[in-house]
Amino acid sequence: MMRWFHALMPKEERFFELFARHSDAVLAGSQALRAMMEGGAAIASNCEAVVANEHKADDVTREVLIAVRRTFITPFDRGSIRDLITAMDNAIDQMQKTAKTVILFDVTEFTPQMKAMVAYMKFLSRGTLADTVAPGRGMQNMPKLAGDSARGQGVFSASCVRCHGADGAGLVGPALWGPRSFSV
Repeated sequence: MMRWFHALMPKEERFFELFARHSDAVLAGSQALRAMMEGGAAIASNCEAVVANEHKADDVTREVLIAVRRTFITPFDRGSIRDLITAMDNAIDQMQKTAKTVILFDVTEFTPQMKAMVAYMKFLSRGTLADTVAPGRGMQNMPKLAGDSARGQGVFSASCVRCHGADGAGLVGPALWGPRSFSV
């Protein structure tokens, strides 16, 4: 009897596809925002591209939120689904606000700090091919630990040095301190 009842419950299996579509819009928006930072005549067209991608992302967000309300069985906690899509949408919303502010105040030249922040945003949103496992993806079960700087140094050496450098000044990953860091 329960199998029959379970089979009738609405299931949504498109959440991951929707998240991927939203990620594509965020990536395209970040690329357009980065292109805006070059200045010149392309500022207006790149602003339009940011806004268009923000609208695409809003459409996907709407689809996800409707699906969460209509679906009885979700691939993971519905609150987590809402939190994730909201956080993703907030990122492109901020890109749109930035692009519109550039147009509103007729900004045509950008400081190195502005360019660095946008470059970092683009770095964070760069794409991963569909159906591939991105490095660092997923959550590990972490044991509860007290602070241990010697162990922390070992973890940094084993896991972080390859991207951030032995001194934390940045290699492939961003600098963790100093003038090349993205501290705001």
